[in-house]
Amino acid sequence: MRDKLAVLRPSANGAQVGFWSPADGRQVDPPFREVPIRRNPAGGQPSGGIGEAMPLVAVMLVLMVVYWVRRESLAMPVLIPPGPTAATLGRRGIAALIDAAPAAAVTLAFWWKPVMVFWADYQTAQQNKQMISAAPMFWPWMTLVGLYSVYTAVVELVWSVTPGKRLMGCQVVSETLEKPAPAQVIIRNAARLLELEPHLSIWPFLLVVFMTRNRQRVGDLLARTIVVEPGEGQGRVEDPEAARK
Repeated sequence: MRDKLAVLRPSANGAQVGFWSPADGRQVDPPFREVPIRRNPAGGQPSGGIGEAMPLVAVMLVLMVVYWVRRESLAMPVLIPPGPTAATLGRRGIAALIDAAPAAAVTLAFWWKPVMVFWADYQTAQQNKQMISAAPMFWPWMTLVGLYSVYTAVVELVWSVTPGKRLMGCQVVSETLEKPAPAQVIIRNAARLLELEPHLSIWPFLLVVFMTRNRQRVGDLLARTIVVEPGEGQGRVEDPEAARK
């Protein structure tokens, strides 16, 4: 269409475009067609700019608060004595998947239809090499995170260790290697609601685990807890106080 000019005009839905040939002076051919305009899902300003940067700013503020509260321990991290060691990320990841299974089952039972509709739309978008909004999955995801957080908190309060951590040989202890207080258990589990909030950038929270000496997530830093596993040749640490001594 090098011999034609693009003509753009406003319309009720945004804008329309057509092509006009100055050589023969014909009217716009083909007829005007609507131009798709990318909009914010909430119907506000077009996406991009300050709006998309706000979640990252919020994450940075949270991390700055955590750093300020725990600045002394981050500068001089807790040294774990010979015996139990900080649990590896592999063990913790598998334990988390096991512990999240009950919450995932309940979430799917409650949100089965929306999840299946989203999955079908996602597959169609993948085949057409298109992007799809994850907004329909907000409440199913928050249901999963909420149930998972409540479940792990209750189990740790009652039995001191979740099934996933027990199977993987891990357990939660305070930074003094003593049994965590109920408040510590609640804080470390409630922090997941922030760490896994979908509107925030989750990856900075994940990086915290790699950047701390004892592989502590933000919840562990706030609660002053550590996830440990037995050292080589040891079984599960049944008495954290004895291990500390």
